[in-house]
Amino acid sequence: MPDLFFNVRFAFRTLLRSPWFAALAVATLGLGIGGTTTLFSLVDTVLLRALPFKEPDRLVEIFGQAGERSSMRVPGPILEALRERSATIEAIAIHGPTSGVMRTREGTLEVRGDRVSANFVDVMGVPPLVGRGFLPEEERPEAPAVMLVSFGFWQEHLGGDVEAVGQTVYLDAMPYTVVGIMPAEFRTSFRGPTRGFWTPYVREDLRELERQAGYELVARLSPGMTVEESRREAQAIAASVPVEGWRDGRRRLGMHRLEDEIVRDSAYALQLLLAAVVVVLAIACANLAQLLLARSDRRVSEFAIRKAIGARSVQLFRLALLESLILAVAGGMAGVVLAHWLIPVLLTLAPSEIPRLADSAIDGRVLTVSAGLTVLVGCAFGFAPALRLSRLSVVEAMKRTPGSLPPQSARFRSALVVVQVAASVTLFALAGLVGQTFLTLLPSNPGFEAESRTVFPLILRPSLFPNPRDRQYRLQIYPERPRTSLSAVII
Repeated sequence: MPDLFFNVRFAFRTLLRSPWFAALAVATLGLGIGGTTTLFSLVDTVLLRALPFKEPDRLVEIFGQAGERSSMRVPGPILEALRERSATIEAIAIHGPTSGVMRTREGTLEVRGDRVSANFVDVMGVPPLVGRGFLPEEERPEAPAVMLVSFGFWQEHLGGDVEAVGQTVYLDAMPYTVVGIMPAEFRTSFRGPTRGFWTPYVREDLRELERQAGYELVARLSPGMTVEESRREAQAIAASVPVEGWRDGRRRLGMHRLEDEIVRDSAYALQLLLAAVVVVLAIACANLAQLLLARSDRRVSEFAIRKAIGARSVQLFRLALLESLILAVAGGMAGVVLAHWLIPVLLTLAPSEIPRLADSAIDGRVLTVSAGLTVLVGCAFGFAPALRLSRLSVVEAMKRTPGSLPPQSARFRSALVVVQVAASVTLFALAGLVGQTFLTLLPSNPGFEAESRTVFPLILRPSLFPNPRDRQYRLQIYPERPRTSLSAVII
C-alpha cells in the first residue's frame, strides 16, 4: 500500500510537468465520457428502467386492429367476455384521458386526469401513499364521485397535508371526494402533461355511449403466461362475441407489452445516438493511445534506468498505467459535470414524443456506469504504452537511436490508425442514419395551406352547458380579412 501511494504521488508530479498534455487528455476524455454518460442516462430512463408498477413485465395493453389501423378501442361486450372467459389474463382495467376545470386554493385551473375502472390501482399494483384505492361499488352509476390525486397535485394544490384525504374538491362544478394520494413515482401518462387525478366516475348520459364506442384497456397476465399465448386466446374470445365488425374478422384484438407500447419507436433513435457517442469515445481512446505512445518514446531512457537499478516489470507497468488512470479519473469527473449540464439542454431540444425523458438525471445507476466506463477507458488507452514501457530491454534501450521506433511499436501504431479510420467511417454512417431518422420527424406537407390559420380547442362542457343548443358554435367569416381563417374544435 505505501508503494501504491508513492506511485500515485509520483504519477501526479509527472503529469504536472506536462500540463498541456494533461489538459488536452482530460478535455478529450471529458467530452467523450460526458457525451456517453448523458446518452446513457437518457437510454437508461427510457429503455432500461422498469416501469413504476408491480411486475411490469406482466402488464399488457389490449387494443383493436382493422387492417393497418391499430390502437382502436375495445367494445364493452368484448371486454365483458374477456373478463369472464379468459384464463391467461388475471385482471383487466379501463383507462382513458379526461380533464376538467378544478377549483383550487389558487383559483380555477384546467387539470388532466384519467377515467379508470375501480380495479385500476390493483391491476397496476401500486397502492396509494395515503388513503385507499377505489371500491368496486364506486364504479356503479349511483355511486358518489371519488378520485385519487397525484403526488405532485397534492403537494402543489392541496398543501401536502395528509388531511387532504376525505376533503371535497370541485371538478366542473361537481363535488369529488379525495380518497387517496398516489406515490410520487406513479404515473399513467409518459408523454406530454402528467395526470393530476384518477376517477371511476362517469356521467350516466355518457356511460352507454362509452360502452359502445369502446375502452382503452390495460391488463395483467396470469403468472407464467406469455403475451403470445394471451393474444391468441383473446382473439379467439373476441371473434366469438356478436359485435359488428369483430365476429366476421374485419377487426381483431391486438396485445403488446405495456413497456413496448409506451416506448414504441423511441428506442431506435436513442440507440443510434448512444452508438455514435460510443464510437466518438473509441476514437478519443485511440487518439490518447497515440499520444501516450509518442510520450513514452521520450521516457524510454527513464524506465530503462529504473529497470537497470532493480525495478520489476510489474512495478513499471503499474506506474505507467496509474498515469493513464489518473487522466481517466480527471476526465470522468469533468464528463459527469458536463453531463449534468447537457441533460437539461437535451431535454429542451428533444421531441416530446419520447416517453419518460423528463425523468432523466444523474443518479446512482448513471454514476456507477460512468465510474466503470472511466476505469475501462483508462485501461483501454493506457494498457499498450504501459506494457511497452514495462517490457523494455535495458540493452536495446541503450542502443536505440533517438526518434526511432521498434518494429512492433510501428505496427501497433499503424493498427491504431486503421482503427481510427474505421471508427470515423462508422461514425459518419451512424450520423447519416440519425439524420435520416430525425428528418422523418419533421413536419410534412399536410395537403392544405396552413399559413395564417389558427386551430384551437374550445371546451364547452355538458356539465356546465346541459342544453345542447347552448353548446352550438357559429363560425363567422370576416370579408375584410380574407387571408385569416379561424377554426375551432368543439369538445
